[in-house]
Amino acid sequence: MAQFPPYNHQVKNLSQSYADWFRSPIEDSGENWRENITHGEYIRYFYAKLKRIIQEKGFNINNEKQFKSEIATFIYQLSDESNG
Repeated sequence: MAQFPPYNHQVKNLSQSYADWFRSPIEDSGENWRENITHGEYIRYFYAKLKRIIQEKGFNINNEKQFKSEIATFIYQLSDESNG
């Protein structure tokens, strides 16, 4: 699995729709990760990593679709639009 840097920018009042944001690329932060990674790819990577950690600790996710949606929405709300 590819390694991505932390994604912790915080900007309010997003003007880009969620669908457009999901498909848009993340700007390279200079941390030597491959170019043109979309926000959607990052969401999938982050969710898979988080899910693995949760399961390794012996916890279950009751509604994976809802949990994944909430993770994606959370990252979208914290997204820095200048990076995509």
